[in-house]
Amino acid sequence: MTALIRSSALNGFVELVGDLGGDADGMLRRVRLRRQDLAVESGVIPYTSVVRLLDIAASELGCADFGLRLSRRQNVEILGPVAIIARNSATVGEALRSIGQFMSFYSPAVAIGIEPFGRSAACLTFNLTDPQIPRRRQTIELSLGVAYNVLQLLTRQRFRPQAVLFRHARGLPVGRYRRYFGVPPSFEQAQDGLLIKSSCLEMEVDRVDKALRDVVTDYVRLVTAQHGLSIPDQVVVLIERLLPTMRCNLANVAENLGIHRRTLQRCLAAESLTFEEIVDRVRRERAETYLAEQALPMSRVAAMLGYAEQSSFNRACRRWFGTTPGERRGAQAIRASVHLDRLMSSAPAPRIRGAT
Repeated sequence: MTALIRSSALNGFVELVGDLGGDADGMLRRVRLRRQDLAVESGVIPYTSVVRLLDIAASELGCADFGLRLSRRQNVEILGPVAIIARNSATVGEALRSIGQFMSFYSPAVAIGIEPFGRSAACLTFNLTDPQIPRRRQTIELSLGVAYNVLQLLTRQRFRPQAVLFRHARGLPVGRYRRYFGVPPSFEQAQDGLLIKSSCLEMEVDRVDKALRDVVTDYVRLVTAQHGLSIPDQVVVLIERLLPTMRCNLANVAENLGIHRRTLQRCLAAESLTFEEIVDRVRRERAETYLAEQALPMSRVAAMLGYAEQSSFNRACRRWFGTTPGERRGAQAIRASVHLDRLMSSAPAPRIRGAT
């Protein structure tokens, strides 16, 4: 299954490439993305496309520190609702733990953690959990650069890492890393991360709105539990949303996901699915629900399922249930009546006060 990440991971990419004199659209086409894919709110894109794109940009532009430069244009806001949770946490440590807890909302392929490091420090670690995603220097340096920005924001620009750790070998002059992080990094380490003083984790965050944090936390938990970032889950959500608009097709769903329609087809095929099969399944499940609403006109049911003609809905019903929509509704009403009768007959008789 293709690992996904929110399209906000590439915030600032087009502008940075333009500032460096490059062709952002051409680079995006090479990884089967488009400029508008990056502008889709809550859109998702393949993580491997992000990794390849950063390497392409660094190579074509002759910009060895492209990942770090891009990190200068990003901050915690790329995490969407998770950013609200972090910015309304009581302390820096609580904010970082919240980010780690809900990182799957941003990408299930990324893991953020806080590990003890000696007596007075902790390490904010960054890991890729999907072995199919190649570890590339530009991607790792972008990620730690953004983590540095997040800590600067939470500490009101008072954060200075004790150390910056990279698994990869040095790719830039040490002085260039120092300009980004304030300290020279260590390379070929056991993990990627930022070393933080324990006292930094205890710092209070400004202007905390606990009520807002609780509301957004509940929302993120619900979305993560019901609809992960797997492409089939996202497709189901979009189909349900687009059916009543009569605009439910492969191209529109792919656009909302922020990926090319052929990429969507390949991702579904990897799960032995087709777009048409998912649409048909969603329609059948929704039809059962809508037909149970006895007062809902059949024409309205057909429209809610994305059928422009009643006859199309009738044919689909015969294929699904072997009956017409009216017959299916009648059968549902009979089953509901029988079920109610059984409940009533099995219920104990009410006791009347004063009766002997």
